[in-house]
Amino acid sequence: MPSSSASDRGTTRTRFALLGAGPTGIGAAWRLNRQVLSASYCACPNEEPAFLLIDQSSTPGGNASSVTTPEGFTFDFGGHVLYVHPEYRELHDLLDQVVPAWHSSTPIRGVWIDGRIIPTPVQRNIHRLPLPEMGACLWGLWRRPRNGHNGAEPSLQQLLEHQFGRALTRQVMAPLNQKMWAHSPEHLGSAWSSHRSGSKEKNIADVSVGGILRNWLLDRDQPGWTPATRVRYPLHGGSGSMWKKIFATVPEGNCRLRAKVSAIEATTRKIHFEDGSTVEYENLITSIPLDRLLQLLCDQPELQARSSSFRPARVQIFGFGIEGSAPTALRGVHALNVPAPDIPFWRVNFPSNFSPGNVPAPQTTWSILCEKSIAPDANLRSTAAEVESALRRMGLMTTGNRIVSEFAAEFDHGYPVPFAGRNELLNEIQPQLEQLNIFSRGRFGGWRYEVSNQDHSFMQGAEVVDRLLTGKSEYTYQKTW
Repeated sequence: MPSSSASDRGTTRTRFALLGAGPTGIGAAWRLNRQVLSASYCACPNEEPAFLLIDQSSTPGGNASSVTTPEGFTFDFGGHVLYVHPEYRELHDLLDQVVPAWHSSTPIRGVWIDGRIIPTPVQRNIHRLPLPEMGACLWGLWRRPRNGHNGAEPSLQQLLEHQFGRALTRQVMAPLNQKMWAHSPEHLGSAWSSHRSGSKEKNIADVSVGGILRNWLLDRDQPGWTPATRVRYPLHGGSGSMWKKIFATVPEGNCRLRAKVSAIEATTRKIHFEDGSTVEYENLITSIPLDRLLQLLCDQPELQARSSSFRPARVQIFGFGIEGSAPTALRGVHALNVPAPDIPFWRVNFPSNFSPGNVPAPQTTWSILCEKSIAPDANLRSTAAEVESALRRMGLMTTGNRIVSEFAAEFDHGYPVPFAGRNELLNEIQPQLEQLNIFSRGRFGGWRYEVSNQDHSFMQGAEVVDRLLTGKSEYTYQKTW
């Protein structure tokens, strides 16, 4: 427990403390700022800020940030795609106001198998597999086991075998999920898979034998993203530029960056910082990882003990700025998933296809961003040289391509893993936190991958503010518990 002298550096009082300046915290701050400007919400007395947006980083954006290398190549902290759901009209309008120029494209996405791109969802396009593999997958789908879970949530492995049969699960679906989550599908829950994030498709799309046979006979693909689908991306600055622009609309006096939290006293509603300062709040809206939040609750030992129950996946990302021309097969491709176990990464993105502004010379340069997930207790990091070697073995880079810029980063929290029992744990912890006036939302604050896109995260921050100010029910996160 922090000593009483911890406030020697000064105490700030606010009605809303917002921990984390990623999309969720920025969404909450944007909503609160609008309420203050419209005079529908009174500021704190004695000129204390009505709300305070706090982050330990020197820049806003969190895991939705972007970096531009000295050579002029822009990389996001992951494969970010902006596909604002139609019900989030106010976010769509806000982005139009703050982003000066957009690039629009049809996202080509696929799975890289045996040197070829199989359109996603791969389960609907197995006619593109070599004939022996296709036959085995089709037979396995026909003979797939029936559901015997008696209403209980099946493991992801069980769900995959039930939906796709053992052959397709063994060859593609299980290895890909193993690499993405850095956890065995046998130890993951499956409730997240039925949600729709970004498109009208479920996170794991359904498939039928009849549909596969029709696609085979007609020699047609059935991608989740059709030619009519268009996604927008900032022309310059990467996806992180959106959050910097919205952050800039929040008054400077309501923001505190480079402020690292050392402890939170939930009963006295006080945040302690490493520099000795404190913030006293009425409501705490936090988007920092939920396991870290629980560790910081110095006066809540029972909640602290639950922090180890959460399972994040660490992530390494490797960006390469390349001189020359991209292979013809990669034109317009946004992302490829890679289930092969001998390739160190699970996903490859092509930022130069997201926007020509992501590279310094669109006619003569292009870029690749590779993503690898690592289990928290594993030490299986890859090097940039190993990733480059794998790209060349795959044929995604040719001998004529020369790397002229590199970027690498690692995040302890890359994916909020939907481990078995996750929903039950959230059902227990979230109500306890709310009784303490702590509202944990966002990609890692809410720990629900199925509602953790950038638009989801922003709106979770805005909606929890609406709930606290007006009693309006939350929409995006309401199904959590």
